[in-house]
Amino acid sequence: MPDLKHLLTELEKILRGYNAPIVKKLGPGLSEKIISEMFAKIGMRNEDLIVLYNWKNGISYSEEWKIGEFDFFGFGTFISLEDAIENYEYLSDLSGQKYLLPLFTNGAGDYVFFDGDRESINFERLLFYSPPINLSGEAVPVYDSLQVFLKTTIECYQKKRTHFLMGSFKLTTILNMKFRKNLIQIRNTGS
Repeated sequence: MPDLKHLLTELEKILRGYNAPIVKKLGPGLSEKIISEMFAKIGMRNEDLIVLYNWKNGISYSEEWKIGEFDFFGFGTFISLEDAIENYEYLSDLSGQKYLLPLFTNGAGDYVFFDGDRESINFERLLFYSPPINLSGEAVPVYDSLQVFLKTTIECYQKKRTHFLMGSFKLTTILNMKFRKNLIQIRNTGS
């Protein structure tokens, strides 16, 4: 699998090709030193997250945006590191799981967390939190890693399974149905 930097560069190229609104709103990447200092506040360190936030710093909550306006995948908007850490404790308490860093949100209460707990069976996986969809307050695994998530996102764009319509992200019905089917299987098997 290509390394994370390569995948992020490829994703940005695709988003620019679509003239996706999120490209102009993503904050500039942070230095490794600043990222490490911020993660030290919550006792987390992960090389993939350092690469991610060194690439771009997501979108700040202080930016005005409408739900769906700056999505680049069905999970919503990439959150700035400052906002992710500020919301870390609150969201961890809400989900009942520690070491879950919010990376994406749809702005309506759904999140994709990165599991940074080295003791967790879901360590370094991305977990989806949405009580109305998951039918619980538990975050469930949806991707084995940040690389798998990015590779899948890139494939969706390349295979025209996702696109932007009038500036907003749209996911094809087939892909959306497959995602929901996978969530149902995860919920039923408990893994």
